[in-house]
Amino acid sequence: MGVRIFVGREEGDTEEQAILFCSSSGQAFGPFFESTEEAAMFLEWNPYDVRLCGTHDYDSIETRVFEFREARERGWKTQSERDYDDMVREELEDAAAEDRHAQAMSTKAQAYLAATQDEEQALVDTVD
Repeated sequence: MGVRIFVGREEGDTEEQAILFCSSSGQAFGPFFESTEEAAMFLEWNPYDVRLCGTHDYDSIETRVFEFREARERGWKTQSERDYDDMVREELEDAAAEDRHAQAMSTKAQAYLAATQDEEQALVDTVD
């Protein structure tokens, strides 16, 4: 029981839309969402039970959805989006560290080769 997302399309429409409903009372509420994902993100973003919207000191659900969409435009992300961003950032940092390590090893290898060539040249000079 609780708030669920119902997905469907109006007759003649090709695009699906989503709406929230209470599984206990069967009552649907709020504006249409563009997708199941948007409705789920709204539920994650909203700090309280959306069934309380418009009652007591709570804003109407329309106001909350409007504020949610503004937050998305300003860059608010879901936890899974933040987790994905963190994973990508860590992978980029790891790749950069590997590049720095490879560069350091290349520099050491070049120094070793130069020293080896100097030693070989010194041996040739002593033989001549």
